[in-house]
Amino acid sequence: MVKKTTAIQVILVVLGSMHAQAEQVPYRIGLVSPGSASSMVPRVEALKNGLRDHGYVEGQNITIEYRWGDGRDERVSGLVSDLMNLKVDMFLTHGVLATRAGCERYDPDRLLRLRRSRCHEPG
Repeated sequence: MVKKTTAIQVILVVLGSMHAQAEQVPYRIGLVSPGSASSMVPRVEALKNGLRDHGYVEGQNITIEYRWGDGRDERVSGLVSDLMNLKVDMFLTHGVLATRAGCERYDPDRLLRLRRSRCHEPG
C-alpha cells in the first residue's frame, strides 16, 4: 500500500507541475512492462483509481499509452523507443529491463519506476 501511495504522489507532483505550464491539454503518460496486460491488471487499476481520486481521469484529462512485452524481453527496448517517439509527458516503467531502457532514453525527472529497479547499479 505504501509503495502504491508513493507512486501516486510522485505522479501527482509531476502532473501538478505540468498543469501550471499548460492548461486544458490532456497529459500523456506512457507505461511499459515486459509482462502482459492481463498480468498488470491489478497494478493498472490501482494506478487509475489513485489518479481518479485526485481528479485525473483516463480519456478526459489524461491519456495512458500502454506497451506490453508479453513475456518477450527482446521487445522491451523497442517498446520504450515507441513511447519516446510519442513524446509522453511522463514515463512509467515496470521491471528492470524497462527501467534500464527508460533510463537510457528518457529524462530521469519524468521517469517513474513502478518497482524498485534502479537506473544504475550501485558501486
